[in-house]
Amino acid sequence: MQKTRLSYLKSGDIFEAKSESGRSVVFLATDSGDSTIHSRSITMGFTVIFSKLDGTGKEAEMNICYSISSVEPLPIEMHNRMLHLDRKLRLAGTPSSNPLTEQDKEALLYLSGHYSSFPLW
Repeated sequence: MQKTRLSYLKSGDIFEAKSESGRSVVFLATDSGDSTIHSRSITMGFTVIFSKLDGTGKEAEMNICYSISSVEPLPIEMHNRMLHLDRKLRLAGTPSSNPLTEQDKEALLYLSGHYSSFPLW
């Protein structure tokens, strides 16, 4: 079942992955092929290519391994908020030039409860 759920991830989907240390990171799928998912961290902007076979991937610059932990779709309003946040942070240049709003913070807090309620494994 998990392998099948990973195979459904497409460009534009948002999902959670955990680092080896257990840190949760939310990713936006930027491209999806037969065997891989190219993604970008919404809050930090680094990229990871995940395997659709086992859900693992590595961030090359810092050499940190991640494993997809939840692919449960977000409610439409929350999905759109995350797309807005991704764009805002990606285009801001520096975090201080476009600080998080209360709505941004609420959206990020929502994610932890959402994804922990729908673990992949």
